[in-house]
Amino acid sequence: MFGRLHSQSRSKVMTYTISLPTCDSCNAVQYPSREICRNCFSENITHKDTDASGILLAHSTIGHSLHNQFSTPAGWPIATVQLNKGTVLIVHLFDSAMTTGAKIRLQSLMDPDGRRVFIALPLSMKAISWEDLIKERMK
Repeated sequence: MFGRLHSQSRSKVMTYTISLPTCDSCNAVQYPSREICRNCFSENITHKDTDASGILLAHSTIGHSLHNQFSTPAGWPIATVQLNKGTVLIVHLFDSAMTTGAKIRLQSLMDPDGRRVFIALPLSMKAISWEDLIKERMK
């Protein structure tokens, strides 16, 4: 399954992981998904747990969307994040006040259309639901 969220508690510290397609031969993360590894051309790609923390590289706001669930009066914030392992993803941004360089963690959620999406959250924030995200947008 693409982008599962796992949490494990060790010594009162929560670690979060997401499942991303990874080459079995060279261990390179394949995001977006590919059938052949971009690094070694192996066809052996499986989903593996990857650390879900990283940094916020850039962010912007979509002013108008053709999808109703992304249409809010204040727009819909999105971001580019780089995971600690180096993978760069475009994700939904929970808090539009977050600044470039902020430390984040990703959470995987299902949107109302049943698609798996990633949400960038502050490190200190606990897991959220899609409804929590919509409530934040309507503030």
